[in-house]
Parts: sequence; C-alpha cells; structure tokens
Amino acid sequence: MNKRAFTLMEIVMVLVILAMLAAIIYPKYVEQQEQATIDLTRQNLENFRLAIDYYFMVYEYYPSDLNKVVFQSYSGEDRKFIKEIPLEAITDSRAITYGHSVDGAGGWLWDDYYANLKVNLFDHPTDPRRKYSEW
Repeated sequence: MNKRAFTLMEIVMVLVILAMLAAIIYPKYVEQQEQATIDLTRQNLENFRLAIDYYFMVYEYYPSDLNKVVFQSYSGEDRKFIKEIPLEAITDSRAITYGHSVDGAGGWLWDDYYANLKVNLFDHPTDPRRKYSEW
C-alpha cells in the first residue's frame, strides 16, 4: 500500500519557516501601528490648532477654555468650530490641561497666555518621531 503523507520533518520545517516569517513581519506591523498613532495625533493637533485659529478670526481673541471651540453661543448665534475635542491617540485621551508646562499626563496642553496648544507628553529621549515639543 502506497500512502502519500507528510513526514514529521516536513511539517516541522513548514512550522519553522512560518515562525521565521512571523518574527520578521510582526515587529514591522507594530512599528507601523505606532507610526499611525503618531501621525493621527499630529493631524489632530493641527486640526485643533486650525479650529482655535478660526475661533480667533471670528471673536478676535483666543479662548480661555477650549470647550468654547467645540460649541460657542454668541449674540444668539451658535457657532461650532470643531465637532469634538480631537483625540490625542498616543495616550488615547481627549483631556485638556491648562497651564505653561507639560506634566506628561497625556491629552492636550493649552497655554492661553501664549495661545499655544501642545501635546501634553514629555519628549522621547531617543525617538526623533516623538519630540512632541517640536510639533
């Protein structure tokens, strides 16, 4: 009787090859996900800054409270500059901290004295993509 089947050695070799491919692909996948999160945060920061600038163009002053950018009633006229507070995707936060210095809690940092919006995270010491103070 002539049976055609895979030997144990052939099955082990296929599993080894699959494991090697997974070891090569998985780190790239994780790196691409991290880059997408960074890119989303940068884009949301830019959109939030544009909404704040639009608020300034309409009212000729910057808001002391960034929730006014989301919804503002002025002289009986309702204005919406942005649909909702954008997501800071690195820490998955929409929180807004008010002040001058970063505390690393995540979310956004609004310095109303200088009218400056930043990501409320410390710069990464070695990753140049994560120099948040330069965004």
